[in-house]
Amino acid sequence: MSEPVKVKWSFPLYPDLESLVAEKDPSGPKKRPGLINRTEIVGYLTENRCGIVIDPDKDPVMGYYLVDAISMIGLEHFGDEWVDHLWDRYSSLLTLIYMDATTEEPEVVGVFDPATWEEECLTKSTVALTYRVPAPHGEEYRERTTEYDISQVTAINDAIWHKLRLWRIDSYTSRTPNLVILGNGEEWEPDTSMKYLSIPEHAEV
Repeated sequence: MSEPVKVKWSFPLYPDLESLVAEKDPSGPKKRPGLINRTEIVGYLTENRCGIVIDPDKDPVMGYYLVDAISMIGLEHFGDEWVDHLWDRYSSLLTLIYMDATTEEPEVVGVFDPATWEEECLTKSTVALTYRVPAPHGEEYRERTTEYDISQVTAINDAIWHKLRLWRIDSYTSRTPNLVILGNGEEWEPDTSMKYLSIPEHAEV
């Protein structure tokens, strides 16, 4: 990205893993029934699109960054017999952290399910894409967007974001070590001996 891209991120954010896991488990207790804490962040995407810097002219680091939850639970404190269990349970979740130029360690803001993550581009710039689709699909697509009174561009944008989100999530969860690239280009790496996030009691760890 050559020019800073202004975006808005939004997702239901949970204060800890216990709250998020309980919400995702239909058989588990709901400690906060009916509560949806939908968080919105507005700022400029970092170069690798893993974070949002709030005011790059004032503080190029100050902002919010994404880290996979498994990197934040202190894996070194658990024996090998628990690693697979923890990986299966938490590797699909993301942690939202806050950092600025004055902090050495991040503040954990919360955790969320990346499937609920939305990104809205607030810039007016656009780019033309050229592609072809199978004729039957194209005709059915035109019929459906007309039937449901949905803009074709809006529907395409939704599909593009769905694909981009999958690629970004894969890039967050497949990096070893999980380096966070800050807005000023410096790196921060989670210390796997530190428990930035606590494990829910019902994880039996």
